[in-house]
Amino acid sequence: ADRILAVSYAAAKFISHFTDKDVMVVPNGVNIEEFTPSKKDFDGRSILFVGRLVYRKGVHRLLNVMRYVVREVKDAHLHMIGSGYLSSTIKFMVKSLNLQENITLIGSVDKKDLIEYYKRSHVFVLPSVFGESFGIVILEAMASKTPVVAVAQGGIKELLENGETGLLVEGEGLTKKLAENICLLLRDKALSEKISLNAYREVQKYDWKVIASMIEEVYEDILS
Repeated sequence: ADRILAVSYAAAKFISHFTDKDVMVVPNGVNIEEFTPSKKDFDGRSILFVGRLVYRKGVHRLLNVMRYVVREVKDAHLHMIGSGYLSSTIKFMVKSLNLQENITLIGSVDKKDLIEYYKRSHVFVLPSVFGESFGIVILEAMASKTPVVAVAQGGIKELLENGETGLLVEGEGLTKKLAENICLLLRDKALSEKISLNAYREVQKYDWKVIASMIEEVYEDILS
């Protein structure tokens, strides 16, 4: 290989264990224009998760997060978009935890509907505790001006600055910390606006137009 590309420094570090070649970081991108809402509402109680319903994504933790959240914000509602081998288990757990009024499993949706969910949501949550080399869903949330609560790991720490462009949690008691930060954003409109606007400014450098020119430069360098 003439060049080895990685989507984040976390991914590059992992790849470097298997090669002596330099690994260049070129991040994933997002079409900011199609995700940007014409007007963002910060007064609602809608929480969004987008991802595969598998253990690695932390979806099992998300149900316990919602148990905490609804004690504090009774009308909070989580929309879970995605499918995976834990789908039936999650449906059963939602019912057994009596969270049917607060959690809706959407399944897979097309791009147009997905964008609308992002635009209408007030908090985006990503509970993965490992294996996120980058997190395109984070970029999509940032582009839709939806503030993010996530576990500080992998490439996510490169995308978000805690308290400025998102809220990151780490250490012990992740479930409770995720819930507390979700509640904080649902209650504090000023904080939600600040974080979402900071994130929207930050995500501009991940627009596909910018990333495409970076990739173009790599090819030009190889061919020269």
